[in-house]
Amino acid sequence: MPLDGLVTSVVVGICVTFLAAAIPAWQASRVSPLEALQVRGKPDESWLVRHGWTVGVVLLCVASVLMYSNLFAPTVQAQVSTVAVFALFSGATLVIPAMVVTLDA
Repeated sequence: MPLDGLVTSVVVGICVTFLAAAIPAWQASRVSPLEALQVRGKPDESWLVRHGWTVGVVLLCVASVLMYSNLFAPTVQAQVSTVAVFALFSGATLVIPAMVVTLDA
């Protein structure tokens, strides 16, 4: 691996990490400590939070079929695999909240 590619990767990774953390940190800095400690009722959850697990399960199934089937030509298989990995991660992300609620009960 060339040194300039490694340095670029590290710099981009650090910049993206700081940018991703900046918005939540800025929002948290605007809340007083006493307000943050108050117990709040459970807010109304959006449709995606309540039913996103079903979309997640569908994405996981589609990703599994795409990854383990050879229905596509070898020239297209790399692109299909990339889409399948994206669907796999997206499906897992949507299933996690439902799993946490289920395991927490």
